[in-house]
Amino acid sequence: MAATTAVGAGDVRRRPPPGTAPIVRGFVLGTVLLDLAILTYGAITSSDGFRDAGWGLAAWVVVVAAVGAASLPFESGQALGLDMPVLLSVGYLFGPVVAGAAAFVAYVDARELRGEIPLARALFNRAQTSLSVMAATAVFGVVVSGGEGWPIAVVAAFLAVGTDCLVNYGTVVAVLCLHERITPWDGLSRLYFGFLPEFALTYACFGLLSLMLAEIYKSVGAWSLAVFVIPVLLARQAFAGHKRLASAARRLDTQAEALRDVAAS
Repeated sequence: MAATTAVGAGDVRRRPPPGTAPIVRGFVLGTVLLDLAILTYGAITSSDGFRDAGWGLAAWVVVVAAVGAASLPFESGQALGLDMPVLLSVGYLFGPVVAGAAAFVAYVDARELRGEIPLARALFNRAQTSLSVMAATAVFGVVVSGGEGWPIAVVAAFLAVGTDCLVNYGTVVAVLCLHERITPWDGLSRLYFGFLPEFALTYACFGLLSLMLAEIYKSVGAWSLAVFVIPVLLARQAFAGHKRLASAARRLDTQAEALRDVAAS
């Protein structure tokens, strides 16, 4: 599950906060260059992961793209991606660099096809997703190297999704804050969370799901990829239903407030 930003060049021209645009461009460019540098260095120095994945990596890319195409857009302009469990599974199996490369290459956003996102922002969305996945799976690798067994793996998976959340949402909030000159708290409130306990529970479940997907792949092989999309799409439907309920609750609150104002006048 990942957040992506969709502030485009047209938005910047219509309402340009003085002195902010160069900072935003620098942050976006720096994020993209950092990600590409890590991927390039990792591919050169540790190519074992790519060799282990082999042609099966192409199948993983297809699955990541299919799940990414089902991202859930929100009125704020952000989108909630649901490809995180699959990408984490790639990292658990083949290492952080392979997962980061899959995230960058397989990233799909329908808003790009509609011309709603400029090239620089599209590259940024890919890069920040790639960085968050690499950081998460690197943490997982460090934790599981300290012990064996399911308890250690489960703890490592929870820490991995927490790391993914921090890096992913942190970079998106940073862009929002720099672009609109708002506080980090205001930037965080722009992103969709729903109720915090539900958000935390969903992330925890996605962490367990990523671990299960990796184990199923080890046991069954590439054929297991065909069923990977099912639980993620079910999660999308749950988020979509919660989104509709939240929108209906906001409309009811607005109507109730309007009625109170009329009654008080």
